[in-house]
Amino acid sequence: MNDIKSLGFSPDKYQKLENYLKHCVDKEGLPGLVFGVTRADGIPRFFSYGYQSRESGDLMRSDSIFRIASMTKPVTAVAMLILRNLGLCDFNDPVEKYIPAIANAKVYQHKTGNHTEKIAPKRKMTIKHLLTHTAGYGYDFNVPRALHADYDRSVHLPTQETTRDLGLWVAGLPLLFSPGEGWQYGHSTDLLGYLIEVISGKKLDQFLLETVFLPLQMADTGFVLKQDNRHRLCSLYHYQQRQYELLESHDACSEYSNKQLQAGGAGLLSTPEDYAKFMQMLLNYGDVSVPTPMHLALKETDIEELSKNCLDPALMPFNIGAGIAYDTEGYGFAYQVKSLLNASVKTYRVSQGEYGWSGSYNTHFWIDPQREIGALLMTQFTPFVSTSLEQETRKLFYDALRL
Repeated sequence: MNDIKSLGFSPDKYQKLENYLKHCVDKEGLPGLVFGVTRADGIPRFFSYGYQSRESGDLMRSDSIFRIASMTKPVTAVAMLILRNLGLCDFNDPVEKYIPAIANAKVYQHKTGNHTEKIAPKRKMTIKHLLTHTAGYGYDFNVPRALHADYDRSVHLPTQETTRDLGLWVAGLPLLFSPGEGWQYGHSTDLLGYLIEVISGKKLDQFLLETVFLPLQMADTGFVLKQDNRHRLCSLYHYQQRQYELLESHDACSEYSNKQLQAGGAGLLSTPEDYAKFMQMLLNYGDVSVPTPMHLALKETDIEELSKNCLDPALMPFNIGAGIAYDTEGYGFAYQVKSLLNASVKTYRVSQGEYGWSGSYNTHFWIDPQREIGALLMTQFTPFVSTSLEQETRKLFYDALRL
């Protein structure tokens, strides 16, 4: 356990964390998981346990491939910072400068009974509104019932939708409020994905590859599953009545083998090893911690900006909607990550300024800049935060950290 001591943990207390994770697999039926810890200047440590696929018997590994869903969003935010640093946009730019259809956006208003009205927004939507989920867009699961038909992608988009198709569809959606007047978790980041294509002149996956993944040597991260990596894709499970039932087999790879859609808000495949490299970059405030011939166009102030709360107090507390019990208590919201403003509300010794985000298949990451440490927890099951796994892991993680 010498590596644990060098990472700043009490070995005995850290062992309690690993024992808890083993219990989740051995006694509670979770098929498998990876927990990782990284410092800015060290080699990440991974604890892999259980199965990558329970049916095939393949063991979980730190290079197993996960569907990271909304953990795509912070990557998109970093890509936007790079676009700005290249002089191609400003975050105060109106979105309609690049996507003219936004000029026709309307705000939904509920009147009486079934009567609704759509009115012009009070101000123009900016890139910063998209970065902070204050643009007015929701998701199909968290908008008013009257807008369910508008927000149903299956009705409005082709089966083989592209990033452009998705972006233009989002641009035509009714807003829940005028930009800047509320917070709503939604399709804002998908519009950012299309915006990256419009501004850069490149497909989203190509821009991310050139500006983020290659400089960070994230060789196993992307929207498409490579043929020779198929054996590393985790199976996906559904948790119900204390049982984990197979939802999507590890060898059901067709969805990920030839994807036309590359969304800014979800859809990346990645590994714990790769995402830890992304986290190390954040911990290093934009510096790349591994030798690489490629430059990452970020500055220290960019990461400070990315992780700093942007919400007015009147917009807090916030939640992602639909009664989903994702922990946002004490948090503000920055660029696609939640940022802790009030550590005193937590029952564990977390630092002010801790930030991170999660994915709907129960992948999670958090970074504590004060203690210069980050952690990730990756599993593959739905529904999102339907167990106490993430919160218990966080508490044991912080309890094991020496002051």
